[in-house]
Amino acid sequence: MWDKVIFSNWEIIYRTSSSYVNIENHEHQDYLHFIVNYLGYPVLVDSGLASYMKDHMHANARNAEYHNSILIDGHPYSPTKEKIFPDEYYVTHNSSAKTKTKTGYKVILKTSGFNRIDSAINFERHLIIDDKSLIIIDNSKSVLDHKIENFFHFDNNLRFLNNPRFFKFNVNDSMIEFVNYGDELLNSSLNIYSKKYGHTQRKKVLNSINIINSSNPIIHKLNIT
Repeated sequence: MWDKVIFSNWEIIYRTSSSYVNIENHEHQDYLHFIVNYLGYPVLVDSGLASYMKDHMHANARNAEYHNSILIDGHPYSPTKEKIFPDEYYVTHNSSAKTKTKTGYKVILKTSGFNRIDSAINFERHLIIDDKSLIIIDNSKSVLDHKIENFFHFDNNLRFLNNPRFFKFNVNDSMIEFVNYGDELLNSSLNIYSKKYGHTQRKKVLNSINIINSSNPIIHKLNIT
C-alpha cells in the first residue's frame, strides 16, 4: 500500500507497509523509499524497471540503492531471496504513521529489517514537511556505529547550478537547495531510470556514506530558498 502527503506545494508519496518473508516475487526494496513532487514537477523520482531480464543493465533497479533509500553496513532493510538462513532471518516488520503538525505533516517509517545486523538498531526514517522545507531524518537506536549509505534520485529535467559547494536547482520560479549531511557524491552507476518498461533514460543520483548511531542521526533537507 502507498500513501501521500499533499501540503502547500509539496506532494510526497511513500510506502505505508511492506512486511517481508522469503517468497520469490517481483517486489522492490522500496519500503523506505519516497517520491517528491514540487509545484507538480518531479524532484525525487522512482527508478522504475526497464526489464526483468537478469542480463539487462537495469535489472537491479528493484534494489534499495535504486530508490531514495539507504543501506546500512552494505545491506538493505530486506535480505536477498536466497534460502540459506533460517526462516526468521528473512522476516521484516514495517510500519508507518502520518500526523499533522502545527506547521505541516510528519511521516514516520519504521522497520525491523536492519535488526538482523544489530538487534538494537530499530531504524526509523522521519519525513517532516512544512511550507519551505522537507527534512529527512534517519535514526538508529543502537549505540554502536554503523555505516549508512544514502541515495537520492533526482529527475533528469532539473538543472543544477554549477557550484561544487552546494546542490541547487530551479523548479518553475522556485529555487530549491538540497542540504546534505556530509560529502554527497554523484553516482553514475545508478543514473538510469525507466518511465516505461523497455525504455531507459538518465537521472542525477547523489549518494553519501556516513556513520549512524543513537546520538548521530543523519539529516538531509530540501529547502525552498
